[in-house]
Formats: sequence, structure tokens, C-alpha cells
Amino acid sequence: MSERPKRFQDYPLLRFYEEIWFYEMTSYLKLRFASITQRLFQTFRFVDLYPINKDTFSYEYASLLRDIGSVFSSVMDKLLRGALGEKQNSDYNIDDFRRFLLSEIEDIENVKVSLNVSYLNSNLFPYEGLSGKRHSLRWWKAFTNIKHSDILCINEGCLSNVIHAFGALTILYDCLIEPHPFYWMEHTEGIISRIFSVDSEQKEQYHRFPEAKYPVVDESSDECK
Repeated sequence: MSERPKRFQDYPLLRFYEEIWFYEMTSYLKLRFASITQRLFQTFRFVDLYPINKDTFSYEYASLLRDIGSVFSSVMDKLLRGALGEKQNSDYNIDDFRRFLLSEIEDIENVKVSLNVSYLNSNLFPYEGLSGKRHSLRWWKAFTNIKHSDILCINEGCLSNVIHAFGALTILYDCLIEPHPFYWMEHTEGIISRIFSVDSEQKEQYHRFPEAKYPVVDESSDECK
């Protein structure tokens, strides 16, 4: 069965295109995204992007996960401050990011990222689970665990968490940077080959790059389990 991608996003965020803060935000994102992509590519000299390696963890993967999460958080904070204004009495957090993304990016939970994997077709749904009462983005929880305790949670800095986080950042990048709607985005020489939305009932037909086996920290606990 051939894949028939559909457009998932008409770039409503580009309504801010002429704002100074939007230019500052996208300039920052372009620079950091390029650096993160290059660093991630370098790791594939030593650890192949293949499902059997999904739980491989290292200092560099932990560092990449921290940086991806930090860039994602910084961009989203700048975006919400520009679009919604300063938040009263507190800073914007992941719950604010979640609500904003769900309202701005059409069908974001069903946006599929295809990986350039030499041996098989692997796909990610980096924002799957975003609409629940409590967000269930595993890569984000892994990022916060690493940020809070690299020593206790070192195994959270693994290939699978990094590649899912990178997929999420790539979707955000394309929604903010690309100047026109698309049916799919080709990254022919990169880690990501295609991005498009699928019908929710079709999701299970795609071969997914597996998530890490390590459980994430309970938010009511101070330790990784």
C-alpha cells in the first residue's frame, strides 16, 4: 500500500513573521538546530541508528538530550511570550506548551517523522500522547530527568530518547522556518526523510523506531526507577 501524505499544517505561526521577536527566535533555532544535527550525525560513526541500539546511552546522548530539550523549551517560551504576552505570576511550562501546540498545529499527535535508516523503514510520532490530561511525552520526561540528575538518570540519555526528541524539534523547526505549506518535507541528506500527518487509525501500519525500555522517573518521586 503506497503512502499518501496529506498536509498537516498551514503555518499559522507565520502570522508573526514580521515581528522582531519572531526573527530573533527563528535565528536562534536555525543555529542551534544545525549544531545539534551535526553532533547527532557524528554519534552514528559509533552507534548505528538501528532499533537494537535504542537503549545505548552515553554522556554525549545525555548532553544532546539536554540541549534538544533546552532549545525546544527556549523556543516555545519565546513563542508563547510573543504570541500570548507575558504570563501572570509564573513562567510558561510544558502544560502551556502542550495547549499551544495542540491549538496551533493541526493534528500534531498524528504527525509522522520518517527516519533515514539504511536497514529498514522506521517512523516516529514524537507528539503522540500530547492531548491527554497529563502529557505523556516520554522524551520530554527523560529530558527533565537528565536535567535534574545526570548521575541518577544517566541511562535516560539514550539513542531512542534523543531521536524522538530530535524528531519533535524537527517538526517545530519546519513549522516555524519553512515559508510555505507542504505535503511532506524532504531532508534527503539528513536524519529525517519525510514529515507528514496520517489518519489516527493508520498509525499502526507504520514500523516504529522503538522507545527506550527504561522507565522514567515518577513525578512524585525524586529518583529514577
